[in-house]
Amino acid sequence: RPGTARARTTGGWSVVTFAMTKGDGEAGDGGYKIGFETEETLGEDELASLCELINRTYAVAEEGLFKEELLLTQRTNRADLASRVARGQLVTTRFGGERGEIIGCITCEILKADATTGEFGMLVTRPDHRHKGVGRRMIAYCEDFCRKEKGAKTMQLVLLHPKTWKQKSKEILKVWYPKLGYSKGEELDFLELYPQHAEGLITETLFTVYSKAL
Repeated sequence: RPGTARARTTGGWSVVTFAMTKGDGEAGDGGYKIGFETEETLGEDELASLCELINRTYAVAEEGLFKEELLLTQRTNRADLASRVARGQLVTTRFGGERGEIIGCITCEILKADATTGEFGMLVTRPDHRHKGVGRRMIAYCEDFCRKEKGAKTMQLVLLHPKTWKQKSKEILKVWYPKLGYSKGEELDFLELYPQHAEGLITETLFTVYSKAL
């Protein structure tokens, strides 16, 4: 679980650093840094590696929802990530050393339709750094940014999941998000929102909105 944390300001918003406390089977690792990436800070090789990490993670998280041949390319690509970086929407966690290597990411933005609502998505942590509170720290970082920097009153996420059966990864998230203070809201039909994905889907799916007052 996360231990001590401190923030330093760079480029208008803070980079948060924290260490992991010993106990609960954790190794007491330190040197985690969370912050927004820019075109100057994110290298091409890092962009490619991050894209692969995201797609491999979602290939497991969305198994059974999309055709197998699409799973490793479905969630994102280098152009999409680069666009998010240019728009100031990509947050990463780096670990070790002065610069550190990227071990996780999350997207963070204010909704165009509602300037009082922030949204996070594409939450990913490298397997060897999971179960250490890194994901929870990244969510908290986005909440803090949207509240303090953008004046948001609400934070939300949208969870894609099967309509008629239970998928293991999605069921875990349905339990985890409420523990972080998020309440289940409306359910939306995925294909009504994104009909271009009709050929890739192999099951009925829903988007469930989870939200939290900031």
